[in-house]
Amino acid sequence: MNNALDFAASRKILTTLEEYRQAAAQIIARAERSLCIYTGQLEPEIYDHPAFVDPVKRLLLGKSHARLKVLIADPEYSLPQSGAFMSLAHRLKSFIDIRNLPRGTAGNACAFIVADDRAVAYRMASSRWEGVVELNDQPIARYHLSHFNAAWDGSLSQSELPEWARDN
Repeated sequence: MNNALDFAASRKILTTLEEYRQAAAQIIARAERSLCIYTGQLEPEIYDHPAFVDPVKRLLLGKSHARLKVLIADPEYSLPQSGAFMSLAHRLKSFIDIRNLPRGTAGNACAFIVADDRAVAYRMASSRWEGVVELNDQPIARYHLSHFNAAWDGSLSQSELPEWARDN
């Protein structure tokens, strides 16, 4: 099959919250070893929804080597103490690592989820649902993963955050 057709068949434009939720579930289903999430804030419309939480739980419990990294780009954002995703993160803390960009760091306004180095759901503005999902495009996924890793290297783990940032 022609590579151009393969890529076109794996790419979809997203315009609604429901489409983005479905895209996130598709991304998670493609993950074998890692998921990386870059988000302005941990949007409960996505991350507390069963369409996200259930497949993440299956991935992390089904593959002992799988890991989830979450990078919160808004340094003023305080993690919620409750919710389906935070409950899962507390139970599976050896599989899930959540970090924040440091205060005074200008985070990118985008949001994305990358599975391994091959699939990505991307929103140019984290405040909007419009975006694109690429289910089989390693160069695009690697580009976003590179951005994620660079930001991750300069981030703070939850234990490194000042007390005011850890409490709601």
